[in-house]
Amino acid sequence: MNSKKLCLILSAVLVLGLGGCQKEQTELEEAETQEVSIPMILTVDPSTGNRNEEEVVEKFNQAYEGTYHVEVEWIMETEEEYRKNLKRLNVTDQLPAVITDLRMLPSFYQMMIEEGRIEDLRPYIEGDEEWKNMIEPSVLDAC
Repeated sequence: MNSKKLCLILSAVLVLGLGGCQKEQTELEEAETQEVSIPMILTVDPSTGNRNEEEVVEKFNQAYEGTYHVEVEWIMETEEEYRKNLKRLNVTDQLPAVITDLRMLPSFYQMMIEEGRIEDLRPYIEGDEEWKNMIEPSVLDAC
């Protein structure tokens, strides 16, 4: 009789334990398949009101649908307002995942790289001729 009870208890524990594993596995699979949201700030051309990068963002979101999604905050600011906004976001630890244009002094840019706030893309650009040729040499020299 005791062995029957023990067998029944062990069976119940095994079933409950496996049920918990299944739940954890399902949660893990759901987490792996969730779309990653990428926050990004892009500026609206103040002279035309155009969102110049909108088509690129839409194509990216279509190409990576279900995996990545760029969430753009479109802003219409002067360069000075944009700089102040980025500095504020940096201080409050709320920088977006992607910054396309720092429009900052090289010293501020360098400080942000050293603090791990932004990634220095120069090695990647230097290693890709096609990408490098898309950027004006004067822009590369200024960074």
